[in-house]
Amino acid sequence: MDRPFERVFTVTDYWDGPRAGVAEFGGAPHVYRSVFRDDLDDWDPDQFELSPISAEVLADALEDWAIFLRWRAAFDAGRTMRETHPALPEDAARHRELASFLDRALRIDPARRALARGTFRVREDSGAERSSGVLRPLEVQWTAVG
Repeated sequence: MDRPFERVFTVTDYWDGPRAGVAEFGGAPHVYRSVFRDDLDDWDPDQFELSPISAEVLADALEDWAIFLRWRAAFDAGRTMRETHPALPEDAARHRELASFLDRALRIDPARRALARGTFRVREDSGAERSSGVLRPLEVQWTAVG
């Protein structure tokens, strides 16, 4: 049975679509990541592994996402250079703190891992005209695998 569309909080990896980040799964925040398929020698375009995360990890992921969005807005407006990616100079120290923690916290837990197919779309209620890729406000519909 298909689930309803749920909120995508962050997209930390994007290649022809979201590949990793944080989204709701069953109404709770989860880290998601594309599954690598040896038979394809590539990432599966729509199969993901997911693991639940705490409210505290979600808060830190959202703070780091906001830092990136500020950088991207400044970059798109010509107010910063690519070399400062992914944070403006005033946010760089905090981004490094968050990144150090999130690199450990946003991992797939094999004991609590779920597999699902993900169908991502731009949120209809966003009302925002944004560029392609990670800046679009997204939602995802998860369908159980197997």
